[in-house]
Amino acid sequence: MNDTVTAATIEADPTAPIIRTTRDIAAIPAQLFQAQTEPELFVPWVGPDGIEVGVDQGYATLDAPLAAGQVAGTAEGAEA
Repeated sequence: MNDTVTAATIEADPTAPIIRTTRDIAAIPAQLFQAQTEPELFVPWVGPDGIEVGVDQGYATLDAPLAAGQVAGTAEGAEA
């Protein structure tokens, strides 16, 4: 980890379908906005190692390998 980013904390809200990721980043708001709105800066920020990230028509796309028994578009291990 470098000096500009701390480890992320991930929380699942038990009362709502929300997963909240929090991370402290040593940057000014304008830099963060730019990194979230320019595809060439956004892609390196999203997803863990091993996940291919892209931007298609302004939306992030993630291409993760499927786990054993997982069917694309379903919850892990669910039958299609």
